Amino acid sequence: MEFEIDLKNEKNNHELHEEREYLSHLISYLDYLTESLSNQKLKDQVNEDFEIPHAQIEVEIDDTNFNIKLCKERINKILYDAASIYYP
Repeated sequence: MEFEIDLKNEKNNHELHEEREYLSHLISYLDYLTESLSNQKLKDQVNEDFEIPHAQIEVEIDDTNFNIKLCKERINKILYDAASIYYP
């Protein structure tokens, strides 16, 4: 999974809001996915050949936009936690 958010260029408030909203939805989905993968019933049903695809998230951020940086750190932690379920 790859996506880029370029905040170094000037953008209007609507575009920035859309990017933040996208990150928010992505974090919520990844939280849900991690919780589902942690559920023992689901783990029992998962085929041994199941692999979580290698995920790369690259977000170009302006140093002044701390909220987006925190989102990136949160996404990376969620992906790490999800992967550690299958690769302890």
